[in-house]
Amino acid sequence: MSFIAVYKRNAAALFIVLASFSLLLCLFAPPLIYPKVVERQSVKELALIVGEKAGPHDVVANYGWYEQGLSFYSKRRVMVVGGPGELEFGSRQGDQSAWFIGREGFSQMWDSPDRVFTLIRMRDMVSFQKSVITPIRVLGQEGDKLLIANR
Repeated sequence: MSFIAVYKRNAAALFIVLASFSLLLCLFAPPLIYPKVVERQSVKELALIVGEKAGPHDVVANYGWYEQGLSFYSKRRVMVVGGPGELEFGSRQGDQSAWFIGREGFSQMWDSPDRVFTLIRMRDMVSFQKSVITPIRVLGQEGDKLLIANR
């Protein structure tokens, strides 16, 4: 239909065809596309593992960024390793040093007797492995995110 409008140089017909197609795309594409995108990016399954396995005194951390789903689905307060990122404002409200830790300090925590669960991206695994002594146990993976533990 749009080819005919272009061939006949009918701008109004071309506009109507393209607008109609855009409307249909806006109506039907989101229900088909968004669930797949959300499923691919969600850490729900990994967070549920944390919620199931982590004890009240175990450490739960995001390594390198803050993933909101980890805290929400695990029902735990989560430490952020390597800088506050989007939580910059909150990190400056009172003493939040227990919840925002540098990578070096976290490596020491990982090698301590405490049990630590961490959500980390695959691209950070090599540098993290080099910074710790305690072996890394992979508990699960969702896309490029891994759930790891030290015990």
